Amino acid sequence: MSQENLKVVRRTLDAWADGNFRAGADDLDRHVVFVVSNDFPEAGVFVGPAGVASYMRTFLENWERYTIEAYRIDAVGDTVMARCTQHGRVRDGLAVEAPTFALFTFRAGRIVRLEFLRHESEALEAAGLSE
Repeated sequence: MSQENLKVVRRTLDAWADGNFRAGADDLDRHVVFVVSNDFPEAGVFVGPAGVASYMRTFLENWERYTIEAYRIDAVGDTVMARCTQHGRVRDGLAVEAPTFALFTFRAGRIVRLEFLRHESEALEAAGLSE
């Protein structure tokens, strides 16, 4: 199953790299929990596909252009960890480039949890990979 999970995440992240943040919505469980760590300005916990969509609409309103580019993707059991770089330009023209770590947790082929973290150590711990 982890190979299929990897395919879903790669397909989603390929679309996010092009700025298409609707990608992956069809893979969300109806009870998905989306966690954005406190290190992000728009931190919080959002539930269900509608909660994820609402968050993304609000978040993306601040950006002239925003993408997430994955440079490493690893499966750890039912979770896929993506090491990424955020690229963007906010509406006032300021360019942003920052690391981010996305964890996609699957159950029965659906994403049941999506978590964005700013620090690799936190992402490794959340994925069960810390020592």
